[in-house]
Amino acid sequence: MLMTLVLTRSYAGNLMSLLAVRHISQPYQTLHDVVEDSAAIMIWKAKTIYVNIFRSSNSGIFHEVGDLEDKGRVILKSHKELPSVLDTLVRRGDHIILDVDVSIFNLMSQDFSRTGRCDFYKSRASYFFFIYSLALQKNSPLTPGMSKRIMDLTEHGLYLYWSRYSGPNSTNCEFPPTKITINSSLSTSNLWGMFVVLVGGHVTGLLVLLMEIFSVHLKSHRHWCT
Repeated sequence: MLMTLVLTRSYAGNLMSLLAVRHISQPYQTLHDVVEDSAAIMIWKAKTIYVNIFRSSNSGIFHEVGDLEDKGRVILKSHKELPSVLDTLVRRGDHIILDVDVSIFNLMSQDFSRTGRCDFYKSRASYFFFIYSLALQKNSPLTPGMSKRIMDLTEHGLYLYWSRYSGPNSTNCEFPPTKITINSSLSTSNLWGMFVVLVGGHVTGLLVLLMEIFSVHLKSHRHWCT
């Protein structure tokens, strides 16, 4: 009975911890993770510079990512189509959007504003850095002054700060948790294992008791026969 009590308490504690804490998987953190998963499909923004980089690379991880297009594991979408594919294909779990940081954060903030949940995450690894610029007339006297001010904004990080945090709810899903605590009702469907251990312990204890009674009865019978 003591052994049964220890087993049931241990199982109940592990079960409650599994029910209370849920681990959120984030399997794709680098381009290598995407390449090695044969079921993963990448979504590229059509007519962008990084598409040309992947297609023209002859070695390295960029070349491996470019080969995915020949294998049918790449989908090209326009900028306007990204919110819809995020809500459908990416939400399904086997599609990954490849885009600049600012665009990814904007997509996640828009989805959070609509649903109130952080259902997506951004990988820890980054590979490209793109910066917008101003177009002026050739040989314009404004070019040196504008270039200096744009460089100052970029070096101080103001451009990235304004771009990333300009939209509503832009910081809510920046660092989504990998573990969350949930409340779940208990039922026989998720507690059957504990009852199996409990009944098994009682049956084992009953068998041991019967064996002891039989052993004592057998010893007394032998003594009577002697």
